[in-house]
Amino acid sequence: MGNNLCVTVKTIRKGSTKESSTSPTLNLDTIVENYVPPHHIKPAPVYTCTICCDSRPVYDTFSPEGCNHYYCTKCTLKYIVSKLQSNELKPGCPEAGCTGRLGPEFCKPMLPPFVLGWWERALCEAVIPDKDKLYCPFKDCSTLLSNDASNGTVTRASCCPHCKRNICVQCRAPWHAEISCDKFQKLRDKNDDLMLDLAKRRKWRRCPNCKHYVEKKQGCDDMLCSHGLTFQVRL
Repeated sequence: MGNNLCVTVKTIRKGSTKESSTSPTLNLDTIVENYVPPHHIKPAPVYTCTICCDSRPVYDTFSPEGCNHYYCTKCTLKYIVSKLQSNELKPGCPEAGCTGRLGPEFCKPMLPPFVLGWWERALCEAVIPDKDKLYCPFKDCSTLLSNDASNGTVTRASCCPHCKRNICVQCRAPWHAEISCDKFQKLRDKNDDLMLDLAKRRKWRRCPNCKHYVEKKQGCDDMLCSHGLTFQVRL
């Protein structure tokens, strides 16, 4: 401010109309110079994301565990999803050579519930050997079950703990009480041949994980299975 502007404050005594002879003087230049705005209207510090190169507020950035690299939350989320689609369940920091880590528990505050659940389920599935993986055969369920026969016992009938329907563990199919497993599998082999022929004619693709068929209607060639695996459906 160019001029040293001052204000004289009048001190009025109760019951008197006379001004005090010792009126204090306030220097507006000093007030303005030393003014500190409330915290909630302070401009937030910004940080440049090294992935998208956009400047983002610090509260909209995220740093992997164990390193000092920062990325905007949107780029971090896209990076995590791309790794999960590639079945990389323990991604590291995007910076080459960095030992920073990303995990579902550490990233939980910035993850959408769907991505968090998908990541946690994929990690749970990863600890089960492929030979012991068993999915509920009902398409509206498809819950992952564990067919653990390490104790030497062979289980035939079981109940899905999620949908509460009976399944045949040996045939990996809905329970068939009226026919034996051998007869059921022979019938299924015939149906499988018909299904393979239909899938070939309609150009369906089969998930290598859960074996369910999918049909591409539109979009890119990457298909994300409900169990978290990404595979190609190129026609």
